[in-house]
Amino acid sequence: MKNSIIIVVFLASITCYSQTKEITLADIWTKNTFKAEGVIGIRSMNDGKTYSAEKADTVTKTKI
Repeated sequence: MKNSIIIVVFLASITCYSQTKEITLADIWTKNTFKAEGVIGIRSMNDGKTYSAEKADTVTKTKI
């Protein structure tokens, strides 16, 4: 029991220590560190209720 408490405290201190980097505006806007990536082959339709997906040589239209 005592060993498991020591291990938990050790792991918690490592994760707290590793989270000390500050986020700057350069990270967000210049370096694109937090850039969102899309899904290849899926496109939203103009009606906002359906999407199309490419699979091999076909395109399917599906309602959300």
